[in-house]
Amino acid sequence: MQQIEIHKRNEFFNIINHIDDGETVPCLLQEKPKKQFDRLVSFADKLMQRGERAYIEVKFMSQFAKRPKRLDLVSVDIRNNVTIYKLSNPRKYDTDAFELDRILSECDTNRGADLSIRACLVFDDSVDLHQMSGFISELNLNIKVTSFSSNGIPYK
Repeated sequence: MQQIEIHKRNEFFNIINHIDDGETVPCLLQEKPKKQFDRLVSFADKLMQRGERAYIEVKFMSQFAKRPKRLDLVSVDIRNNVTIYKLSNPRKYDTDAFELDRILSECDTNRGADLSIRACLVFDDSVDLHQMSGFISELNLNIKVTSFSSNGIPYK
């Protein structure tokens, strides 16, 4: 098992403003992750290998909430594009998609013009991404889908 350093518990709006307010924790990279945290670490490692900064368990304070919401994974690439990843399953993909869409809508009012924020649902490798992408497009949401084995590259 390999050990990697992961950014954890950062504030979302601090990430997009290049302020590192969380902690960096050592995590073991599992070969076949089963627990959700281990899957997050494995997926974050794939993103970091592509040259992106990855943050897990990111705090998002909505203007409509009393306490912060936890985002599974947020990545920032070299062009400053921010992607919010949500681990999902086929039974609750619609709820997760609407939640991500609400977060994107709220971010539109709080971001600069030079920043792009995207959202992506992450499924197990057994899920048909083409079918899930079709379901989400029927909901008229601008959210991509990907799987754990796709190295974080969203299915168009």
